[in-house]
Order: sequence, then structure tokens, then C-alpha cells
Amino acid sequence: MYILKNVYKQIQATIGTLLPESGGIIAIDRNHCIAGFFFDEKAAFGKPSYVPSTIIIQEYVRENWSNGELSFCGIVHSHPVCNVCEPSYIDIEMARKIMLVNNMKELFLLMVRDKEIKLFTVSNNDCKEIKLEIAF
Repeated sequence: MYILKNVYKQIQATIGTLLPESGGIIAIDRNHCIAGFFFDEKAAFGKPSYVPSTIIIQEYVRENWSNGELSFCGIVHSHPVCNVCEPSYIDIEMARKIMLVNNMKELFLLMVRDKEIKLFTVSNNDCKEIKLEIAF
């Protein structure tokens, strides 16, 4: 899967520089490329896990991603350097709850740990890594 270079840089400049468990949401375009990012600055990051600011995120998606150009597709958040750069059990369960509420078959989890960024897809019975490439 591809991610636009400017989106990748936005994620590095925000989540990649802050305390672990900071996060936001991502969107895909019609070409199935990650082309949107919203940094959730109101979330309680630095805690044991990322807890999204649900109302703020819902308003952002409604105002910015409801025109058909971009579609909400997942969550991005950081992990401490001492952890692995992959979703925890809590991350996967949160993804499944989001999928249920939004009637989704899969949700992407973009994980950030220091300079490392990995993409995973979560379904009802699986979580696997997907190769992420930067589109210029």
C-alpha cells in the first residue's frame, strides 16, 4: 500500500516526535493510497494507551472527508521505543470496536516507533502487516 509523501512527513513531524501513545486517524483516496491524516492533539497521549478524541475526530471526518475524495480507513499511533512496532492486543481490540461501530470489514493500523513506521490491517479474525511504500 502507498502513502503520500506529505502525509508520511506530517506523521513523522507530529506523532513521530511526541510522547508514545499519541495518535490520529488516516484516510485513503480513490486509488487506495493513504492520502489523509488528522493529528488528534486533544487525545490523552503519554498514557498507557492511545484513546482517541472521538467527538473531535467524528467532526473532522464529517467536515473534511465526507465529500467522497477521502475515506476514513484507520488509526495511527506511536509506541514506546522499548516496545515492538506492532499492534498490541488492546490496539487490535480497539480496531475491532471501531470496525463494528463504523460497519467496516477491515481497519488499518499505522504504528510509529521512533523513526520506524509500519502498516497493519485488522479484520474480525486476523491482523497482519502490509508493505508500506511512500508515493511521491
